[in-house]
Amino acid sequence: MAYTITEVKEFDHKRNKVILDNGEVTFLLYKGECRKARIPSAGAAGTVLEEADYRRIMEEILLPRAKKRVLYYLKNGDRSREEIRRKLREGYYPSEIIDETFAFLDKYSFADDERYAGELISELRGTKSVREIEARLRQKGVQGEQIRELLNDISREEEDSACLKALRKKYPSGVKPADRTKAFAYLARRGFGAESVNRALKELLTAPDDDRDYEDNAYGFGSPYAEDR
Repeated sequence: MAYTITEVKEFDHKRNKVILDNGEVTFLLYKGECRKARIPSAGAAGTVLEEADYRRIMEEILLPRAKKRVLYYLKNGDRSREEIRRKLREGYYPSEIIDETFAFLDKYSFADDERYAGELISELRGTKSVREIEARLRQKGVQGEQIRELLNDISREEEDSACLKALRKKYPSGVKPADRTKAFAYLARRGFGAESVNRALKELLTAPDDDRDYEDNAYGFGSPYAEDR
């Protein structure tokens, strides 16, 4: 099978972006690599890239480079599979190279989302709300039933502790009664449920409050925020 070079354009002063078959495959090569692969740096449109040259680029240049890039990326800690995939896409690695790189990572258990989620949850539990931790995981491309089970292991005491820590950081001198509604809204935005918020506010209020319904509702009227999980 042969490939048609649609375009070759300079990506930076060292590398060219090579586009095959109208964007079906795109990758980066150093300019010296382009010369060795007989890929012209200008006027390349319509030039044919033979299968042997294509396979050599994939197997001898791009795949080893992708593996090295990912291992360096993982040097300082685990990453989610989606984060790794994004990193490779940013480097314009073709989908077949990304798939082969994951096969390599899976062989050595280097890209385990459940392990990654467990480590992140262990790091954040007791300091962030369950909802905020879940949002962080989703942002990193991690979700699923197993993740939900890990989150369900976080106790109410840990959630209350995280809520109280967040409130103390925001109001180190305590919460004045006049600021109670604002404090409630702040904690709700951080993902804490009404019960945890009320317990934290009760501990940090600096003066008695004349709202007798406070323990049930920090607003004194129907709270728009969802109850604790």
